[in-house]
Amino acid sequence: MFDDYVQYLAIGINIIISFIDPSMIVLGGGVSRAGSFLLDKVRAKLPEFIFFKTLPYADIELAKLGNEAGIIGAALLGRT
Repeated sequence: MFDDYVQYLAIGINIIISFIDPSMIVLGGGVSRAGSFLLDKVRAKLPEFIFFKTLPYADIELAKLGNEAGIIGAALLGRT
């Protein structure tokens, strides 16, 4: 089940990379709690799905604020 999750997450990230071409993708929320255990697997699986293998693609990182990122972002948005 975990391998399926990693595969579908890598496919989803590939779709984002293909359409938006971001320089970085940040995984946050509950996913970020898995830490490098999940991150390493996704980074290893992602190249299988990249369309243009010779071009650089987005770095995958974990959110530094973890599960609190959404709350902090909403509070900062409300301040402006």
